[in-house]
Amino acid sequence: MADTNGVTARPRRLPATGASPRKARRALKRAVLVACACLLALTAQLAGPSPATAADRGTPEEAIAMVKRVKASVKAKGLKSTLAAITKQEPAFKDRDLYAFVITFDGVLVAHGVLPILVGKYVLDLRDMDNNPFIRGFLEVAKSGRPGWVDYKWPNPSKNTIAQKSTYIEKLGNDYFVGVGVYKGELSR
Repeated sequence: MADTNGVTARPRRLPATGASPRKARRALKRAVLVACACLLALTAQLAGPSPATAADRGTPEEAIAMVKRVKASVKAKGLKSTLAAITKQEPAFKDRDLYAFVITFDGVLVAHGVLPILVGKYVLDLRDMDNNPFIRGFLEVAKSGRPGWVDYKWPNPSKNTIAQKSTYIEKLGNDYFVGVGVYKGELSR
């Protein structure tokens, strides 16, 4: 769009939708989160019902141990092989409701133990149900160089619910971080 002086102005609305670019970005983020929840629900339905016992939930100690297995696998087998094993849901990296994921410091998901469809996607701006930018929290922990936990709300693929989740994060090399989360309690069905 050029004004009378021949200067090109940025459009305030997107031509196809009439929405502002900011609203369009927010809508896209919400759509990605809804798609994740739907995929997790579908995964849970395909897996069948699961009994709701404490033994079906991973523990914080098991989450930490899985992160350590990812790091040991990278050291022994290399990054590429380990990322493939995580995404293929090999038992070392997927156990009950525990699963590993790896994200670059640039915010690109490179391995996921439940949603392989998200591999290669930019996820840094994802937010939980309370609009909490939890992946940015993961990144802060990883960049600090000290392992730590980040709390948020996320769909539980084994129960088809939204649950409180706490994820253990560690830096993986210079450009990545690995996480494994534990579900604390169900919020909705």
